[in-house]
Formats: sequence, structure tokens, C-alpha cells
Amino acid sequence: MSLKTVAFLCGGIGDQLLHFSQLQALSSLCSTKIDIYCQHPGIMRAITLGSEWAGSITDIKPYKKIINLQKYRDAVRELQQRNADIAVIFHPSTSFKLAAYFAKIPRRIGFSHSWTDKLFLTEDLIEQGLQSETEQWWGHRPFGGLFDRFFLQKQTDPVGTTPIKPLEFQRKFYEEMFAAYPRPHIVTTLYSQDKSRCWPILRAVDCLSNVLEQHGGTIFVSSGDDAREMNAEFFNHWPKNLPLPVDVRRVTNELKNELGLFHFADMFLGINSFTSNLAMNCDLPSIVLFHKRSYMLNYRRNSIGLYPVTGTEIANICKEDVNKKIDVILGAKKINL
Repeated sequence: MSLKTVAFLCGGIGDQLLHFSQLQALSSLCSTKIDIYCQHPGIMRAITLGSEWAGSITDIKPYKKIINLQKYRDAVRELQQRNADIAVIFHPSTSFKLAAYFAKIPRRIGFSHSWTDKLFLTEDLIEQGLQSETEQWWGHRPFGGLFDRFFLQKQTDPVGTTPIKPLEFQRKFYEEMFAAYPRPHIVTTLYSQDKSRCWPILRAVDCLSNVLEQHGGTIFVSSGDDAREMNAEFFNHWPKNLPLPVDVRRVTNELKNELGLFHFADMFLGINSFTSNLAMNCDLPSIVLFHKRSYMLNYRRNSIGLYPVTGTEIANICKEDVNKKIDVILGAKKINL
């Protein structure tokens, strides 16, 4: 029997992507598509075009602040009209749990962040028992492991198959715009609004130029408009004797097209970012650079995380460690350019 289910996500796009595997598991468990309330709904719709488990995408903003009472009340009314059987709240916010409670959704699954949360949840995942190994894959967001345990207890795989699958138009776009470049195809991201996560320009140039010297291929720089200045500096420092990386934003500014690159490239090598989480959810083999150990994520068990042994900057990550992991994915191969 299918159970109509809604899910609440919040945070940056990367933070929301963390739960795509679990949303897919939830869809399997409830035998239905999942209607999602989230931030950045337009981008999320583009990302989920190839996700059979995804239902409607709705802006979560009206549910974030109870102080905007009329908007909150109208949003709760809309939620109640869905006649959902289950609400799963993948976030600490009390306002989302309260909305599900006021909407009279019979089963409300989440984790308590305060004693008041316990009043609004019918299943508090904090009460599942002792911490298990699932939390170790979730870095600075250990509550993700609570949902892994929930699905495992229901005999449902929380990792599952690729959550974001390629569509035919994405395959064609990749073949027309990217496939002709020499392989391997390596996707990278250098910039984050969180400056501590950025990959220092000269270190990035040194590492990525070494990849081309050792393995050949093409570097594709994936980023948003906010990275334009840092990317320009990266291209200015790139060695003149090596093929220039491809600035993906100059090829397309539509994420739905760029997704083909994440499906058919050979590797992602870059910082902890929206794009690294996108790569994981497309099952693109990934090496992700974290600025400290506590932030390391590997929730789909398909990426290699590196972090500095000492210090809290990406610049402190040992270059030899990065090179070894690259060889694990691409194979040890010396070429003559």
C-alpha cells in the first residue's frame, strides 16, 4: 500500500543533497513519490528531473518563521490539503515539525533538537538507541546517520542506486559539448562562500596541472557566478604549456544541461561544496578536499575524503596523499605531452 509522504529539507543546496539517497529509500519504503519542501526550489527541480522518487517541489520559506503568522498559517493549510500520511523532517527546525503537527499528518518522523520537539513528533529518531557506525559517514551533520539507522531497521538500504539519473537530453548535451575533449574528464570546484573551504589558487593549479601531466585529459571547472573572480585568477596562473581547463559556465549556465558532465565524466576532484555532493549523488567517483576532519562526509560510500592532519586549511592537505588517491581512481599512468 502506498503512503502519501512529504519531506522537509533545509539549508544550502549541498546540505539538501545530503539526503537524496534517504529520500529515495523513503520512496521505496512508502511505495510512492516524495513531495519535497525545500530551499532553492527552482534549482532542486532541475536536479531532480532524473529522479523517479521525487514528486512535487515546494518552497519551504513560509514554514521557516512562525512569526510571519499569516504566511505560516496559509502554508500549513496547503500542507494539510495534501492529506499526507507521513511527514519526515530532515532538519533540526522546530517550525517544520510544528507545521506537520498542525497539518494533522498522522506520522511525523524526525529527531528532537529540544524538549518541545518531542511534543510534535510521533517517531523521535534520537530514541532509536546508541550511536552506531552510520554516524561516522556524516561528519559535521551526524543526524544524517539517524535516518540511515531508521531505514536499516526497516530493512531498506539507505544508500541504494544512483539518486540522480541521467536523462537523454543530458547525454546528448554532454556528447555535443564535452565528449570531444581528451579523456579522462575531471570536474573540479575551487570556490566556496565559506572562505575556509576554498582551494588556494596556487595549490589548485599545482595539483590539477600535475593530474594532466600524469594522466592527460581535460579539467572542467564547475561553479556559480560568485566564483568568477577566483576562477579568472586560476586560469591566469595555469601553465601555458598545458591544455587550458574548460570553464563550464562559458558553455552553459543551465544546471540541467551541466548535469550530463557529472554523469559521464571520469572523476570529481575539488572542495566540499554543492558540486561535490552533486557528484556523489550522480555516483561520479570523487576525491573531496575538506578543511578539517570533522567535516568529512561519505554518506553514499562512493567518495574519498582528504583533510589536513595538522591545521585547518585545505592548503595543509599533503600533496602526495592527493596524488595517491588520484591514482586509485584513474590508475597510475605517466604520459608524455
